[in-house]
Amino acid sequence: MTTASEQQESLRMERILIIAGNSRQQELLKRAFTGYDSPLELVTADSAEEGLRIIERAGVNAVILDDSPVGMSGEVFLRELSSRGMNLPVIVLHGPHNGEAAVPGPDDPYEWLTKDEGYLERLPRVYAALRKRYLFDILTKSQRLWQETFDAISDYVLVIDESSKIIKCNLAFAKDCGMHPREIVGMKCQELHRFGTINTCISEQLSKHGSAYTEEVTCDDKVFLASGFPVTLPGGRRASVHILKDITEMYRLKEKLYHSDKLASLGLLVSGVAHELNNSLTGVLGYTELLKRTRKGDGSLERGLEKIYSSAERCKKIVENLLYFSGKRPPQRGYIQINELIDSTIALREYWLRSNSIKVIRDYGDVPLVHIDTQQMQQVLMNILVNAEYAITEADREERSIRFHTFYIEEKDAVAVEISDNGTGIPDDILPRIFDPFFTTKPLNKGSGLGLSISHGIVKEHNGNIIVRSSFGEGTTFCIELPRQRKAS
Repeated sequence: MTTASEQQESLRMERILIIAGNSRQQELLKRAFTGYDSPLELVTADSAEEGLRIIERAGVNAVILDDSPVGMSGEVFLRELSSRGMNLPVIVLHGPHNGEAAVPGPDDPYEWLTKDEGYLERLPRVYAALRKRYLFDILTKSQRLWQETFDAISDYVLVIDESSKIIKCNLAFAKDCGMHPREIVGMKCQELHRFGTINTCISEQLSKHGSAYTEEVTCDDKVFLASGFPVTLPGGRRASVHILKDITEMYRLKEKLYHSDKLASLGLLVSGVAHELNNSLTGVLGYTELLKRTRKGDGSLERGLEKIYSSAERCKKIVENLLYFSGKRPPQRGYIQINELIDSTIALREYWLRSNSIKVIRDYGDVPLVHIDTQQMQQVLMNILVNAEYAITEADREERSIRFHTFYIEEKDAVAVEISDNGTGIPDDILPRIFDPFFTTKPLNKGSGLGLSISHGIVKEHNGNIIVRSSFGEGTTFCIELPRQRKAS
């Protein structure tokens, strides 16, 4: 039975495959390694094909190929190794009259050795040099791969010793600090508060943990998922590895999902309240109408009742619009007068428009009916109207206005709705992204980033088009084009 020490010795032992056409040459080559510094296991094969089978089956550390008749020339053997993905050191022995030997490149793990006088004495030295070069090349490539992998990680990775000194960091972390990794190594993490988004609050988190941890860290306008664990470096030096993952967008998305859920709940609440108000208003309207009929001739009372009736009718209209806007139902399309739909949408925002001193200009054209889903299209108009309100209040102008302009495009046989505001406008670099889902420039509690994306989808579902024109600092115009569909006769 093999002992544990013998197994370890076997693992450390270098295994060299000798391929030669006769046993005498094999024996000579084996004797050449007598007294070699490291323990060796010498394996022999009579042909190149047999040698390839041994390499695939048992594995070797290096190959010595005597380029005498072994069924394959040295160059062919090397090509065969390469085609099979076998990268290991090879020494090809060739006769002095076999022509010029192939010159290995700087990265090729093989050597050509002429079988002249004294070649057997040189063979162990050539093998040692080749083996050393091969191992150095593997180490260099491994280090390069490790460093490239380390720097390719988009999360921030850094290693800190017990004195809070940074002894390693990746490229993403260094770039955020506006420095090169070489400049950061040796600094204390508390010193980084001057650079990028990695300021004191994160530095304190990194330096205070002596054991494994995972927690969210808010720093300026960014949220990081910070995690770390202790490590022991060579020489027994204690340190800790810290990984900082920027989850700001994920956090924002989570907040938006919460916000969307709140909106859904609010819709149900509005629906219930609106039903109750609608029932009460129906009674108010009914009794007011009855009083008007029984009190005819009393001018003062009749005018008062007319005001009550008009106000109640307006409230009922707003409640009906709320019910329609918050209702959940399958898409239902019908022939609608777009000007009336705009009026009902404005009525829902009339209080806020009046509170913000925003003047609504109705520039309606004589347009045909459009075949649309009223609830969906009202949602589009509402989204654009609310955005226009926000842009105007941010612009802080004395005269505030939103203009609704409808007209018929004869060449397209389409009805167009233009909604223009004199708000802040949209910067050119942001304009291409305004219809992207979850993209918003508003604060977290002011917008979900879904309104314009949903609006764009709704208009496209109606085979329409929505475009935007904006001049930064002056205002924005949204144009919705809806194809006309004639009623079947």
